[in-house]
Amino acid sequence: MDGLRGDLCGVQAAMRVCGQVLAAVLITGLGIHCALPAYSVDDSMGAGASAGSGAKGGSAGSGASAGKAGYGGDGGNAGDGGTIACGSYTCNATLEQCWNGQLCVARLVTVPALLPGGGTTTHQIDATEVTREQYAAWLAATPSTTGQPAYCAWNSSYVPATACTTDPSVCSGSGCAAHPQVCVDWCDAFMYCAGVGKRLCGKVGGGSNNVKAGGNDPKLSQWFNACSSGGVFNFPYGGDPTSSATHGYGQGKCNGVNPNGGATAPVASYAYCHSPLTEYDGVYDLSGNVSEWEDSCEQSTGEKDWCRWRGGWFGSLVNGDMTCASPTFIPSRSKAEPSRGFRCCHD
Repeated sequence: MDGLRGDLCGVQAAMRVCGQVLAAVLITGLGIHCALPAYSVDDSMGAGASAGSGAKGGSAGSGASAGKAGYGGDGGNAGDGGTIACGSYTCNATLEQCWNGQLCVARLVTVPALLPGGGTTTHQIDATEVTREQYAAWLAATPSTTGQPAYCAWNSSYVPATACTTDPSVCSGSGCAAHPQVCVDWCDAFMYCAGVGKRLCGKVGGGSNNVKAGGNDPKLSQWFNACSSGGVFNFPYGGDPTSSATHGYGQGKCNGVNPNGGATAPVASYAYCHSPLTEYDGVYDLSGNVSEWEDSCEQSTGEKDWCRWRGGWFGSLVNGDMTCASPTFIPSRSKAEPSRGFRCCHD
């Protein structure tokens, strides 16, 4: 493992780090956060939607699950720009792709992974957290609440929790479309991912992880593998885990405590909040902005299962929450918060 990490760090650092570090120094020194192209579809969530998650009857619809249709590759690379026509929507070609000719969803990025028994594989992970606009478009298709896993039987609505969306930290009014979707519970996140042909990030190779084991093993956790560049870094952008748990932290490189005034920022708007290694580049905000639900729970019995969330949020300090190895989990699948969102993966 050490040899592989050395190869990744040595070869890729030699190829790319010098230029990226210079760019990062210039950007950080000027206090600039580089925003990517704006979404062309009007905001659709505003300050939140009516009825709290789990508070109203399920809406009839065409069903949430649609298999794995629509994904033939990674889509465009970050920086391509432009737009993609997708049914009645227009996708941002830099960060999105068209799913099944129907919805704009986060662009999938393929990353390498090691297998527990030896050998290598790949998996895909969303380039960004699921945005307000993407989630609203899925809700507009009236996904059915039937077909949820048995441990989500209590969940009668996918609408973000009203009490949560009125929190002052939640983006409101115009200009929120590209902000991460917050105020959704674990089952909402799980079903959104299934509904667009993906899955909530979980175990490498398929399935769920146990919240008490394997959370910080790149051979087991898709999310941790992508965040740490295969176990090489403490943070998406760097830091040596063999030195200290928070080695390499860079204030302002991701949206942690205070950089954005204690609120969410549009996804991928922090220019240095991604891996410097080519194999893992193109995945943004795995540290900060909002914490992210993971398919990693204590058991599968119901609403009060303990589940893990990852990566810290806009109010996090460098006390561990902002690291890829963030240890945090919460005693409820149903807990929706203004600082928590999610992203999806694909095998």
